[in-house]
Amino acid sequence: FITVARGGGLLLAAGITIWLLIHSEEVGPLRALGGSLLAIVVLSPVIQPWYLCWGFIFLAPVADRAVRRVLLGASAASCFLGLPGGRVLIQELGIANPWFVALFSGALIAIAAALVLPRLRRRDRGSSTTAVLESAI
Repeated sequence: FITVARGGGLLLAAGITIWLLIHSEEVGPLRALGGSLLAIVVLSPVIQPWYLCWGFIFLAPVADRAVRRVLLGASAASCFLGLPGGRVLIQELGIANPWFVALFSGALIAIAAALVLPRLRRRDRGSSTTAVLESAI
């Protein structure tokens, strides 16, 4: 059964890839290539999480907002799926000083906020300026 399922997955991946190749003018070449690579990776017998980035690389430049968010989430999650020593990391966090973990977790959140908040403020100012200009016209 496993051999049949593996072969079937590869045949399905080949079918998806051929369909995307034929319809690449309608779908777009980057979307077709990214979709083909993701189909091959997901339907292959062996998957490593970082293999997903092959398709993500081609889909990222042409993704709209919703798809881009999915790609970002999948990219972030795939980094931790095959984390070497993940079991050891969980054990170490369990015996670590909770104040130390909280302090450094807070520091990481503060750094992330310092990097993201200025961009959000610029985007908000840009949208309010656009709204003022549109109301003036």
